[in-house]
Amino acid sequence: MSIATRGIVPILKQALAQNPGPMDLAVMAKPFETDTIAGEIDTLGWIGHIPGFRLAGEKNQNADLAQQKLDIRILDFRSSWRLKGSLVRNSKIGPILAEKSGEWGRRRIDLMNQLVADRVNNAETQLAYDGKSFYAPDHSVNNSGAINNDITSPAVSASAPTTHELSLAILAGLSQFFTFKDDQSLPLYRPMTVIDVTVNTAVVGKVAAAVGLNSIDTGAGSIDNPLLGLTRAMGITLRVKTNPLITIANTKIQLINASPGTAPFLLGENPAEKRVTELDETSDLFKNEDMYAFNAFWAGASAYGEFTDAVLVTLVNA
Repeated sequence: MSIATRGIVPILKQALAQNPGPMDLAVMAKPFETDTIAGEIDTLGWIGHIPGFRLAGEKNQNADLAQQKLDIRILDFRSSWRLKGSLVRNSKIGPILAEKSGEWGRRRIDLMNQLVADRVNNAETQLAYDGKSFYAPDHSVNNSGAINNDITSPAVSASAPTTHELSLAILAGLSQFFTFKDDQSLPLYRPMTVIDVTVNTAVVGKVAAAVGLNSIDTGAGSIDNPLLGLTRAMGITLRVKTNPLITIANTKIQLINASPGTAPFLLGENPAEKRVTELDETSDLFKNEDMYAFNAFWAGASAYGEFTDAVLVTLVNA
């Protein structure tokens, strides 16, 4: 009897449709579907920001399609595993196979996390859609003027900042979002409701304290956390996000806007290539080696999206 008739392949297919959880890196990326075949390039045109309203009769503004284009090479991935036929014939798999099927689906989410982690880790050198590094002091889109999403914040020791210094660094990053302008040189401020404060695992404890404590020690006494006024008054939720896949330096803090409508990173998936195959009792593998084999296929890629939805703060020695 084929394992497929026991409902295992449908379980595997369902597992591959799992959504990332709230602490996964993949949720920091805006998902999109592509029909581009693995190995080929999907080209996305980046649309300029919609201009603000003016009084009728004043000079009209037009939001033109930005000339920049984003080229994303779609990649092909595969996960394969095998199962002894004797375990199936003698009913030794019990609930384990269903559990492993769920774990198989988790591997796809791990892959998606890795693709987004690659964007986070290399954002200072890899290019955004305007041809500059994703974090750069001189981005521009049409008539925006200079857009700086790569700032510094002082600390007595950048490699060992105090909780107070970290709090001030995050505050500076939040304030930097207010300086951005759109492609018509109008203030571009998307209401910030959720910001992912993204750091590596080595510094996450200190950064979490800088975000979460009401009172922090400056070294010369305790004060109210400088972040509280802004976040509480404006309803901004700060989430500290880390993952062993994040390898940015200890002195780096990335503020990723996770509010509705933002797209700092992009994560594409080709649904036609998200599929499962089984080598069952009719296969040569089973006849020769008494083994079932299962294969999962996934095609997609990650890319940089809107650089005005992210700010890098680098701690520097005061």
